[in-house]
Amino acid sequence: MLIAVLGIYLFIEASTAQVGTCQWEEFNLIQAQGYEIQCVESSGTYAIGYTPCMSYALCSGSRYQAVRFDRFSGVCQYYLAEWDDGETEPQFSYDDDGIQQWTFYYENAAPCGQDENPRGFNIIWKCDPMAVPFSTATQCGNVNECLDEMTIRSSAACVEGPPPQTECKWGNFDLTSIFDLSVPITCNDNTGGANYEYTPCQDKAICDGQEFQATLFNQNEGNCLSLSQWDYGVTQPEYFNNGGTPAW
Repeated sequence: MLIAVLGIYLFIEASTAQVGTCQWEEFNLIQAQGYEIQCVESSGTYAIGYTPCMSYALCSGSRYQAVRFDRFSGVCQYYLAEWDDGETEPQFSYDDDGIQQWTFYYENAAPCGQDENPRGFNIIWKCDPMAVPFSTATQCGNVNECLDEMTIRSSAACVEGPPPQTECKWGNFDLTSIFDLSVPITCNDNTGGANYEYTPCQDKAICDGQEFQATLFNQNEGNCLSLSQWDYGVTQPEYFNNGGTPAW
């Protein structure tokens, strides 16, 4: 569950942390760099600490860009994202109310659960002209077992980005014919206990009430995991020859 709370922000000396570029064409977080933004989850017990564009948040003796920790004991539960020197690029979109937002989809968090499934972390910067450099009224929590999310209102997000890719095509590789499928493509594993759903170039696979591009449903345990979100064509397919059969 996500809930808006009063966040905490601490200024960090840049010399004590791993820092890097904090600008992606139209969008930049230069004014937010050097702060640790903290958000308390709805339980009141756990919080997320996020240091934009730098590795400073502490977890088990190492520094990361974002971590989840127990507010009372100070013990880190797991790290949510490592700073990759800007390799993960924010994706521009509008929310349901037409407000500009930029979203980072990090996939370099600590493994999730005993099965060590991939863990994801979404950081959403939402336009608020009055929030300079950002608002401390943050929003965060678990979307599902292996996906955490944090929303920050900021004047930095009030810039227009490139229009989202509407085509489902990369050069000669074209999925346009299956782009508008009304139901996801499904696949069961050999054990019959896991069901995969995939919706090309869109988020229509449902997991815990949220929409994703691909999901995994564990029929034995009755829970689901989000596997990917549509990034508007940023992730490009790679061609290879599979034993004489072309594949992407």
